[in-house]
Amino acid sequence: MAVTLINRSLIRRITPVIVIVGFCATGAQAQPANAWAWRPLIEHEGVTFRYIFYSEADGENNGVVLMLTNNNAYPVTYRFKIVFRSDGQEEVREVSGDLDPGQSKTGEHDGLFWIPFVDGRSISEIGLRGYRVTPGAHWTGSTN
Repeated sequence: MAVTLINRSLIRRITPVIVIVGFCATGAQAQPANAWAWRPLIEHEGVTFRYIFYSEADGENNGVVLMLTNNNAYPVTYRFKIVFRSDGQEEVREVSGDLDPGQSKTGEHDGLFWIPFVDGRSISEIGLRGYRVTPGAHWTGSTN
């Protein structure tokens, strides 16, 4: 798998994996029942970005789901663009949100699932651009 980091952008070649995802919710944190299936993308400012690639997310087209986990002891706000590449073309989606301390978010409900190409093209690479993680707007403590 090739990884390229240019101008605070991360592009990663993906390897198709077929997985069935299950979650076990405990309080504010959802822990995947199959943590082995999540592929690391990047860790930035205490937030871990992981993904799962689905070869037939809707029965026909490729899909990607992200999981973001805040490993900090304080709330954070995140913002980034996710990039999907296929056959020399790009689809870019903007993403933003908040995470409480120790919280994970994933899936369509949290705006972290996409089927970027609905014409049967395969996703060859995914990446992040302009990713930022900052202490939450209402945080008044120290980040150290």
